[in-house]
Amino acid sequence: MLNGCKKLLKNNPLTKKLILTLYVKKWDRVFKEKKCRGGKDREGSYYVIRRRAGNVGLFSLVVTALAHMKIAEEQGRIPVVDLQNYKNLYLPEDKIGTENAWEYFFEQPCNTTLFDIKNKKDVLLSSGEIPQHRPSDTGAFFRNENGEFEAWRALFQKYIRPRTEIVQEADAEYARKVAPNEKVVGVCCRGAKYRALRQKNHPIQPEVDELIAKVKETMAEFGAGKVYLSTEDAAIVEQFRAEFQDALFVADREYMDFVKQTNVKSGTVYNGVQYLKQIIMLSKCDFLVSARCSGALGASLMSKGYAYTYYFDKGDYQ
Repeated sequence: MLNGCKKLLKNNPLTKKLILTLYVKKWDRVFKEKKCRGGKDREGSYYVIRRRAGNVGLFSLVVTALAHMKIAEEQGRIPVVDLQNYKNLYLPEDKIGTENAWEYFFEQPCNTTLFDIKNKKDVLLSSGEIPQHRPSDTGAFFRNENGEFEAWRALFQKYIRPRTEIVQEADAEYARKVAPNEKVVGVCCRGAKYRALRQKNHPIQPEVDELIAKVKETMAEFGAGKVYLSTEDAAIVEQFRAEFQDALFVADREYMDFVKQTNVKSGTVYNGVQYLKQIIMLSKCDFLVSARCSGALGASLMSKGYAYTYYFDKGDYQ
């Protein structure tokens, strides 16, 4: 009889709605902005950056963290990113509470860690929500309307510092594949998995053929001899290689075959590091042709400035 009651409750839509409501309310409380009941050390004021959504990619986390860093700066507080105490794609379950996934990829913005502030008195825990004022992948932002892009890029380059060893790997690989003074068109292209999802309010992606045509046009206009492709999709790499042959180069990493369903696991530390390396290499190119996406946003903010950019702006999925 008990098992029958459990089954009835489990399949009851009203029960499911109640459980979901209670779950949401619980996390509303957990991720509400609040002062930490800290220690006795009164030196310094700190702002711990948190993110509510656990199933988001690396540069979504970066953009949200950057927006919170701006808030911290405006409040005269030292920002510290916490990807240690809450679930996220890059933190193994057995490392929750003991390792900070942010530090797998980046230095802390002010070289201050969670350990450093454990006895501090003035610690503010950020809301876990996404700040409304943040860098975006809209066409208006990429076009630097109202100077927003340049202002955020300055803040990005002040606070977002990839780990030295990752930068060194990316720099060394780029130098091996690009001759001095050789001009490179960088391309950022989302894979088949993203395209298939067609997530509402996310940027519509151009067809691969559209990207290829624009890259050829850009190469001809600016005399570029190389094409660097940043993507996760093995099939797209092959499409580009068929068109550009030896002029094409990609980062040394595993690529995902969405047809054969091989190497499709995302969210691991390895994938995150390889993706970050790809974006660092993309930021070093001379020209950029891209869909609107978080990778292009990250590379553009990280770049010292492209000589030419073209972002396909096809609206959002509805």
